[in-house]
Amino acid sequence: MRINHSKITKIPKRIGKLYYLQYLQLKNNRIKEVHEDISKLKNLESFELSGNKLKKLPKGIGGLINLKVLNLNDNNLIERFELFICGFELSNAYSELNNPLLQRKLLEDQSKQL
Repeated sequence: MRINHSKITKIPKRIGKLYYLQYLQLKNNRIKEVHEDISKLKNLESFELSGNKLKKLPKGIGGLINLKVLNLNDNNLIERFELFICGFELSNAYSELNNPLLQRKLLEDQSKQL
């Protein structure tokens, strides 16, 4: 399924009912979060979310046992994630924040809390 450049802001919870879905491409939209029901897509092999406004992923995304491709480029992710390929956990990692404007804003917000 491809829904690219559509300006959608969220993935419907009902996506979890598409049990046999293998490819989901949602590039260059305005998606801010992925619902936990995405973890029900056990047959999903490719999940492309580049060019959105994601800040975090649901914990259940690690349970996508058939996932071979996870593209999260050009998002605002700042969190821990696990890399699974063909059902095997290969690593735990943290995403890198490389947007200087966002880095500055986060640092300014953090300094206000001190």
